[in-house]
Amino acid sequence: MYNFVFITGAGRCGTNVISGLIDEHSKIDVVANEYNNFFGMVLNANGFGSNVDLEHSGAYLLGSLLDIYKNDDDYPHIKSRLEIRFKEICKSGINHLSANVFLSHICEALFEKAEGTAVINVCDENIGGLLEAFPGCRIIHMIRNPLTQLNSRYLFRFGDVDCSFTGNYPGYWEFGKAFRKNFNSFRQASIFKNHYRVQILRMEDLQNNTREIVNRVFAFLGEDPESVNYSPSRRGQTFLGTRYGRNLSTDKVFADNEDWSCLSPNDLYVCGKIKDAHRFYDLPEFTYAKNSYFYFLRRQLGFIGNKRTRTNNPVRIFKVVVVSIGQYLQDLCEKHYFEKYMQSLENNMDSIFRSPSSLDTDK
Repeated sequence: MYNFVFITGAGRCGTNVISGLIDEHSKIDVVANEYNNFFGMVLNANGFGSNVDLEHSGAYLLGSLLDIYKNDDDYPHIKSRLEIRFKEICKSGINHLSANVFLSHICEALFEKAEGTAVINVCDENIGGLLEAFPGCRIIHMIRNPLTQLNSRYLFRFGDVDCSFTGNYPGYWEFGKAFRKNFNSFRQASIFKNHYRVQILRMEDLQNNTREIVNRVFAFLGEDPESVNYSPSRRGQTFLGTRYGRNLSTDKVFADNEDWSCLSPNDLYVCGKIKDAHRFYDLPEFTYAKNSYFYFLRRQLGFIGNKRTRTNNPVRIFKVVVVSIGQYLQDLCEKHYFEKYMQSLENNMDSIFRSPSSLDTDK
């Protein structure tokens, strides 16, 4: 059986970098790239149960892992090993596996070892569910200044106006969902910051003090770092990341300046209401600012924000203008429900459980 170390975070907060720094350690196996929201996929594909129904969801969960390796030279061998392993399991009459055992079988076939420690970047802000479903697992939870994190998310999707619709087709405004993901990430960090199986890391500390943070990570894992662990890699080869929304092959960890130039005044106001973020960062106070379509459109066209690439293609401009209408409406909707969600937490449940005296009917 494998023991697991999950790397969690809300996206654009360094989860890939820390995974790349652990890569190639002689005693720790690293699943390449992101097995994106693995446990969430298990729950969604199995009726919110934590057991994997092999007949109905096993192929889907395996396929999402195999997609990580599809461009690797040894992809056929990886695929064959996984298929053989699970065909043998099904032939033995086993139809259901816990998420923990299912993932252990994956790692045994993937790394060709009967046991070990595997690091998996699930690129999700969840901590509590993982601790419950994977006994003995450890969590490295990455956080980042939410303003620069959201700015980086925006550049990742929209840095280049000529090619930035990926994952943002009409009906799905990914950037708007990031506010709730950041909120959940910081709330989880606040809840579990003193848990013995959880280590909270700030991306800025990793960027500015890489060696110190690498040493801290391996102390948490119970191993000594090796020379390869001070530069990021992917399966021992060149590490591929993104910076300013562009792909980047590198063996270095870059320190970025604070930048939230792509965020609208309304973005800043909404982000500033994530109270748990103030436990980890000294953030400015932002006054209320109404959402504005014309500001939104100018930004979508590349006229607002650093590191933007605009387009001179009239067809492309027309497409951006048309699609931005739907995206703006979705932005309004996402923020409306996010603010209602935060208000509900603050006004109702928090007052009940954090003020026991209010329930004392004798006073």
